Amino acid sequence: MRGLNVAGRTARTRSRTSGTRALQRVFGVLAVTGVCVASAPPALSAPTDTTTPTRLADSRDSASGGSGSSDAPEFGLSASTECAFGGNVIKSTPWSLQRILLDQLWEQATGKDVKVAVIDTGVDSSNKQLSSAVSGGKSYVGGSATKDIEGHGTRVAGIIGARPLKGTGFVGIAPEAEILSYRYTGGEGEKQGNSGTMSQAIAAAVTAGAKIINISSDTANKEDNDGLRRAVANAVKAGALIVAAAGNDGADGKPANTYPAAYPGVLAVAASDRNDERAFFSQAGDMVDVAAPGVGMVSTVPEGGQCTADGTSFAAPYVAGVAALLKQKNPDWTAAQIATRIEETAQRPGRGPNQYIGWAWSTR
Repeated sequence: MRGLNVAGRTARTRSRTSGTRALQRVFGVLAVTGVCVASAPPALSAPTDTTTPTRLADSRDSASGGSGSSDAPEFGLSASTECAFGGNVIKSTPWSLQRILLDQLWEQATGKDVKVAVIDTGVDSSNKQLSSAVSGGKSYVGGSATKDIEGHGTRVAGIIGARPLKGTGFVGIAPEAEILSYRYTGGEGEKQGNSGTMSQAIAAAVTAGAKIINISSDTANKEDNDGLRRAVANAVKAGALIVAAAGNDGADGKPANTYPAAYPGVLAVAASDRNDERAFFSQAGDMVDVAAPGVGMVSTVPEGGQCTADGTSFAAPYVAGVAALLKQKNPDWTAAQIATRIEETAQRPGRGPNQYIGWAWSTR
């Protein structure tokens, strides 16, 4: 989140220094680990007027270094995992949740009455952990917003707001948040979305009263798009906090901007691993505001059950869940105040952030 002015205080643009780990304390005393914050204005390229193909920010392309530039981008499960929809739950508590004092955290907030929009491939509400979580939405590619043939959006929604279920240690960060499902892509056959359907979904989410908007996608070839830029700007002006995945083309370590993550006012999320290091695929760049767990992420899948996957796609909803908790605890706070709270409570390893994961040092 760049250039935020909160109660007379402005998040500063900072010089880049070395650093490889991440920690976030959300409520001061209660530790919510794996999240760190950086702040710097992106160097934005010239916008375009046409729609732009998009791709989901799971790790499918990252392993091979692909650009994901096809008009019908690859969707679905991480290349590093195999998963059967409608399968079993995972009994153990995921590593990303073991670092959080969940019971103490939920004494402060659970996300209740906070609307979180998931702009993705749909959210399958037949999964028992999501059936009471999804409260609205719309599809822009045919079919229902509460169906998900790819599995991506269902995973994202679970990390944010999956309800507790007997027999599994997995639960969403904000287990009482309301999920609004906007299926902007992932339709049958040729019905794939682009920056145009993403822009429509952003506008609809704002109209529906979403205070947090999660976008675990980016444009193909890291292409800026004028219509998407306007949609994001309008949402930010309306007071929504957009949380977006930074992308998975980071194996070469070279900094770059991705969109919508690099637009002003968006909280751009990179991925960290179990060792609190940057996940090898996570895109680096001055746009990076936040890093959160994005490797071996357990979550819900269509038709029931759970699986694991890698990607900044699954780091972003971790942060969106945290934002929902902060919004419930502080309902009068603006998006800027929520982001600034995250920044100010990070435990910093040095005098400044870095382009990979940002400010903070992770502890267990």
